Amino acid sequence: MERSKILVVDDEEDVVSFLKGYFSAKGYEIYTALSGEEAIDLIESEPLDLVLLDMKMRGIDGPGVLRNMRKMWSPARVVVITGYPEEYRDVIEKIGGVEAIFSKPIVLKELTERIDRLLLNYKGMVKESLMVVEKARKVLGREPLPPSKEKIKARLLFYETVPSIYEVFLAHFNQRRDFNEEYILSWAHTRKRYFLELESFKPDICLLDFTCYYCDEIARETMASPYKSKEIIVFGPALREEDKEKIERKGLKAMDVPFLSPGRVDSLIQLVRDIALKYNLKCNE
Repeated sequence: MERSKILVVDDEEDVVSFLKGYFSAKGYEIYTALSGEEAIDLIESEPLDLVLLDMKMRGIDGPGVLRNMRKMWSPARVVVITGYPEEYRDVIEKIGGVEAIFSKPIVLKELTERIDRLLLNYKGMVKESLMVVEKARKVLGREPLPPSKEKIKARLLFYETVPSIYEVFLAHFNQRRDFNEEYILSWAHTRKRYFLELESFKPDICLLDFTCYYCDEIARETMASPYKSKEIIVFGPALREEDKEKIERKGLKAMDVPFLSPGRVDSLIQLVRDIALKYNLKCNE
C-alpha cells in the first residue's frame, strides 16, 4: 500500500521545513505549500490523506483553504496548527471538516499520535476486505469468478473520492492477474484530476462512484469528450431501480456494488470483462 500523503501548509518556511523533515522520517509522503493559493492547487491535483493547515496567512488564509476544500469535496482530513486558536475556533467550527486544533508551539508527541490515529485507521481495510470476501465465498459456497478464456488487458479509470474504497477495488482487480486478466488502473479524486487522467491515461472503461459529487456531470462531459472511454460504468451501494433506469437511459452501465459483497464485486468484474471482450481488449503476447 502507498504511503499516506500529508500536505503541510504554513507561510513560515522554517515551520514547513521542520515538519516536512519530521514527518518524512516517520514514513509519510510530504507535500508543502507556503500559501493558501499553493495549497488549494495541490489539494485539487493530488490525492492527499491529510492537511496540516495554518490559519493566519497572507492572501488566502486557513479558513479560505477550508472553504475551498468543502467546495471541491476534498476527502482529505484536516488538522489545524495555529498560534491563535481562540481567534479562529468559531470560524473553524462554522466551516467544519476539521479533526483537531493544535496550538503553536506544537507538542510534537500529541500531534504525531493524533495524525497516526487518523491515517492508520484504514491501513488494514484492503486486507480485511479481501479476507471478508473470501470468507463469504466459502460460507455461501461461491467460487471466485472463473478465469477468462481469452487473455484480457484493459485500462480502467476510477472516479472515487475516498482513497480506501479505491484501494479495495484496486486489490480485487489486481487479483485477476491469476485468472488470465490484466487490468491497469488509475484513479482520480477530483473533477479536475479526472479529466487530466482521461486525456493522459486514455482509459478503455471509466468507473464512476454514484455517491460522489459531480458524478452525473462528469459522466455527461466524458461522453462528449474527444478522449471518451469505450464505456462508462456508474456504480454505488444500494442503487435504486429508478437510479439504474435513469443511468442506463443515458447509454451508461449501472451496477449496485455494496462495499464488501463478494457477489456484487464479482459482478462488477464480470461486467468489466464483458466490455473488454466486446471491444476485443486482449493482450497480444
